[in-house]
Amino acid sequence: MNTFSNYSAVIFDFKGTLANDEHIVKKAYSTALSDLGVEPISEGEFPRGRNDKDIAAHLGHPRGVDPQLLIAGFVENYRALSNQTLLAGAKELLRTLHSHGIKLALASGTVRELVEPILERNEVLDLFDAVITSEDTAMGKPDPQGFLLAAQELGVAPNKTLVIEDSKAGVLAAQAAGMDVISVENLPGIPSASLLELNEEAKKLGA
Repeated sequence: MNTFSNYSAVIFDFKGTLANDEHIVKKAYSTALSDLGVEPISEGEFPRGRNDKDIAAHLGHPRGVDPQLLIAGFVENYRALSNQTLLAGAKELLRTLHSHGIKLALASGTVRELVEPILERNEVLDLFDAVITSEDTAMGKPDPQGFLLAAQELGVAPNKTLVIEDSKAGVLAAQAAGMDVISVENLPGIPSASLLELNEEAKKLGA
């Protein structure tokens, strides 16, 4: 059976899933902290898979830094550091799913002012029926709020929705939302596939 044949919608994470940018994210936050006159990120301090509000609070509060100022610096640094391209296979997978009538959503813990321009630059923003960012939810992953809101905006039941993620927090959020999930990273007990592999599966829809 095709990976996508049981689903009416697919929800994608952004950082680490559509964009291979974890190293850039860390550097952008660390530089923002230095620019604000406080110590940069130490080894093992960066919280993977969390939204930008949580990351900024986690890094900023112990240093006496306003999280909103830290996010603003992060966004500026990310734009300067990133080539703003997507992972191999990302655009092709999105276009293939869209062409087969699968509804698409983004549920990301990053801020809208960062993610939407990158999607637009890569000519895929218009393929999404819903874009959920950190401004739209009170709780970040592993809370399922973002995924449930995306499904609600799509008008699709959670059990007809597939999530593509890269982090344990994202996987837990998808499972808590009652959605199936595939990871682009190798996580224990979770089905995994690259975007290129998923696109090959998507091409078989309707065959």
